[in-house]
Amino acid sequence: MEKIMIPIDGSEYSDRALEVGKDLAAGYGAQVVLLHVVSIDIPNYVDFTNAAAVGATLDSVRETAAEQAKVILEKGKEFLGDLCCVATLETSGGKPADAIVRTAEAEGVDMIIMGSAGSGSAAKGILMGSVTNRVLHNTKIPVLVVK
Repeated sequence: MEKIMIPIDGSEYSDRALEVGKDLAAGYGAQVVLLHVVSIDIPNYVDFTNAAAVGATLDSVRETAAEQAKVILEKGKEFLGDLCCVATLETSGGKPADAIVRTAEAEGVDMIIMGSAGSGSAAKGILMGSVTNRVLHNTKIPVLVVK
């Protein structure tokens, strides 16, 4: 195993995946790819009669999300220490699972290690959140799910 990707979002499950990924990377001498996905979708019910205000609000949300993402990635890089890495911030208007699969394939990783649920998940206590489930079903790359 030469390259491992760990999608992180700052959640408890993500932190556990980072710990497992660090141990595996150290054991195999593998390179680590850290990924944080920022997905900002515009809800279908947004009233665009005041498009300028909506645009300004979305810009503000994107800016805040990007700042938070940088903090999450920096903490991940710091935790990995010498094992770190390629750190990627993916900003998309699509589904986080799709960005995870796309990045894993583009980076040519041998394994994805991710938490069973993310920071926005209502899946606490449930086997898997929707993003993890979607990644499992949409990639041929082995996925290690950490609870």
